[in-house]
Parts: sequence; C-alpha cells; structure tokens
Amino acid sequence: MNSFVLDIFYPKKCIFCGEVLSFGSENVLCNSCTDKVHTIGEYCERCGKEIDPKETLCSDCKHPLHFFDKGRSVFVYEDEVKNAILDMKYHEKMYLSEFFAKLLYDLFASELAWDIDVVVSVPLHKARFRKRGYNQSELLARAFASLAGIKYKNDILKKVKNTHSQQELSREERLKNMMGTFEARPNKVYSKVLIIDDVYTTGSTIDACSKALLDNGYKEVYFLTIATGRRV
Repeated sequence: MNSFVLDIFYPKKCIFCGEVLSFGSENVLCNSCTDKVHTIGEYCERCGKEIDPKETLCSDCKHPLHFFDKGRSVFVYEDEVKNAILDMKYHEKMYLSEFFAKLLYDLFASELAWDIDVVVSVPLHKARFRKRGYNQSELLARAFASLAGIKYKNDILKKVKNTHSQQELSREERLKNMMGTFEARPNKVYSKVLIIDDVYTTGSTIDACSKALLDNGYKEVYFLTIATGRRV
C-alpha cells in the first residue's frame, strides 16, 4: 500500500496533541504545537541551560560544584514539550521516546564532539519500576545508543534509595533528597560515560549519578536530556 493511500485511510497526526496534519505533510507536529516549542538558543557551556547571549555560564553553574563535565538539552521544559514528556513518563505514551531519542541523536551528531564509551540511563528504584512498568529514561537511552552506534549498559547505575517526586522541591531540597541515592558498578573498562534522562532542572539527579560514577573509576561524565528548566 503506497503512502498516498495510507494518508487517506490513516492520516498522520501531530505526535504531541493528535491533531490531523495536512494531507501529504512531512511534519510530525501541527502548526500550533510547533509555535509552542521552544528550542534552546544560547546555552550555558557547562549544563546547556538557556542563557543570555552575553553570558557563558548560567547562574546555577557559576557557583555550585557539579560532578559532570558537560551537558546539553534540546528544548526548554515548558508548554507542549513539558506535556509530551509527562505523557511519556506517566501516561504510557512510550512511542514518544523514539521521537525524542532521534532529536537527541541529531544534536549529538551535529554539534557535540564527545568521544563516548558507553551510554547509561538514570535508573528507577525497583519499587517505582514495578509500579510504572517501564523507565522512560531507559527507553530514550536504548533508542539513542542504537542510533549512535554506542554500547548501552543498564547495569552500571543502580538507584538504591526510593526518593520522593522532586517536581515541587526547591534546589536545596532536591540536592538533599538525592544524597546517597545511586550506586555505580566498579569500572575497569569504560572511561567516558553519557547519561540520558528526560529533564534537567537543578542538576541534582545528574550530579548524584555522576558522583557515583566518578567514585567508581569512570573518568568523564556527560549528559543529554530532552529539555531543561529555566535558569535558576
């Protein structure tokens, strides 16, 4: 069955809101969602958060110590992107992971010269995994690693503390919440690790993962996320 017939009987829909796209469209987003998507322009050289063009580091990276080397994100965490990430994370729209993984790979391949040895994902605690049934970060990481041709390992990082949701917590509360949360498998093979996650906000989760990795023999830690919060 050719694409013309498929478009008639199974019209393409916006991957975010489900609106039917115009006949023959090559887009994956409708015009309304496209207008609401905020891709990152000028970014912090350390964490990738959007900043004023006159700056090189965001206010968050000027003072606190981070354990990761560098990170980047595609979008600002707001509007339709935020809704789509929450749908992927909590409402079983797992197909969105393939779409977002391709965007992460495009950013990685076109702009980043990180010589990565292994890809990992931010793990869920076993209790939360049982409740949700999947880890959206693992879905992203597996799809990304396949596109990038880099080995993915799901046994390097382990979440040993079942933390509460961090959505409503302040930066200080998030940092305290994540202390001692992750453990890393002792390393004798890999040097440069890439962590994949859905959202970067204060960096508390990525930092906790990075510290666990550095404490166990990994030398450099980078991260990619779909979106990042505003400057904090």
